[in-house]
Amino acid sequence: MKSSGGRKSAASGKGMDKGKGMDKGKGMDKDKGKGKGKDEGGGVPRHGSRLAIFPGTFDPVTLGHVDILRKALRLFDRVVVGVAIGDHKRPLFSLEERVRMWEECLVPEEARRTAFVGFRGLLVDFAKDQNALAVVRGLRTLSDFEFEMQMAELNRKLHPEMETVFLPPSEKYGAVNSTLIKQIAAGGGSLRGLVPPGVARRLRSHFREVRKDRRV
Repeated sequence: MKSSGGRKSAASGKGMDKGKGMDKGKGMDKDKGKGKGKDEGGGVPRHGSRLAIFPGTFDPVTLGHVDILRKALRLFDRVVVGVAIGDHKRPLFSLEERVRMWEECLVPEEARRTAFVGFRGLLVDFAKDQNALAVVRGLRTLSDFEFEMQMAELNRKLHPEMETVFLPPSEKYGAVNSTLIKQIAAGGGSLRGLVPPGVARRLRSHFREVRKDRRV
């Protein structure tokens, strides 16, 4: 039961110690598992607002991820994007790089209501740390739904006060996932309409270096 960008995990996140986090404009928070800056810098107050968490590995961030976040921001006052380092998955990009990808995707109004926090451990514990009333999960396929329903039931047993909100992506992003994106990028395929421009540049740069190393 671990939270990541894929379907193999949904109840905990591997990677960042709960004593560390990252938030837009503030970098690493070495003292708490909560993002700084939003509450202290004039954003939506943590208490009294409808706050949800959106967990995943986001390796890399796709337009499908951005689509789900924007849908969540229509429903909640504030969304904490829980970025799992995912040591067990050996992510292509570091936590800092993945947070930077997210930051480049958001317009100012979205950024004001969004925080980025690295975490590891049970997702329900992360939700309690963030005072979240719900966890947001994107659903692409029927198999996603079956798995996510099982995880939602287990999370409800561990944290009855937390609801799980399933959001389907817009139709054009229904087949987009991070694993396929990396395969396309590795093969030199077009990433247009699949990832934000900044993510596409990072992927092209990474795999260009990989190909150079192979030729050496």
